[in-house]
Amino acid sequence: MKRNMIALGTSLLFLISGCAMLDYRQAAPDLHISTKERLSIGVQDHRPYVLNHDKEENFIGIQRGGFGIPVSLPTASGHPLAEDMTYVIVKSFSSTEAIVNSMKIPPEMSMDSILQIANSQQADKIILLTLLNWKTDTYQSTDLIYDSLITVFDAKGNILATNKIHGSDMLGKNILAPQSVPIKFAPIALQQKLEELFNGNIVEALSAPRNQQ
Repeated sequence: MKRNMIALGTSLLFLISGCAMLDYRQAAPDLHISTKERLSIGVQDHRPYVLNHDKEENFIGIQRGGFGIPVSLPTASGHPLAEDMTYVIVKSFSSTEAIVNSMKIPPEMSMDSILQIANSQQADKIILLTLLNWKTDTYQSTDLIYDSLITVFDAKGNILATNKIHGSDMLGKNILAPQSVPIKFAPIALQQKLEELFNGNIVEALSAPRNQQ
């Protein structure tokens, strides 16, 4: 019992000392896209542990305290991770001439419903990022586990381009202050992963005028 209390206290100390301040909204990807079209942008959370309600939509990862006991961490904003990522992507288009609208997409929403939102926003094209896995795992070091699919649709829902990334990357190690690693490096990792997703045929599909699709 005493050992469990020490472990719990250590886990709570990690949270109080700043673990929950990991803020993905700090990411600032450079997507190298030039367009004047009207875009609807959204992120849908299809992480299995969210779909089965084991984790909340604002879950971003775990911090392992004493004896490796995991504590779930929420987004710094308190909002769903999908909404924070949508904010980052929309922000990345601020330097373009595109007219951009964000979409709030619940995990269970159908593609038909997503199209209805985009059509109400008079979108020329739709950008949908689907999170199949995304979490950090921190003990003495931090790993980012990710699996994401990006799809560009036209206004009718036809697929114009797709791209997918998945893997597990070690973000860094800090034995004395392990919680500092995800706070510093996870937003940078998101920035890099978004730049990787928005590449090749995705850039081409978004940059090409509608009559060239």
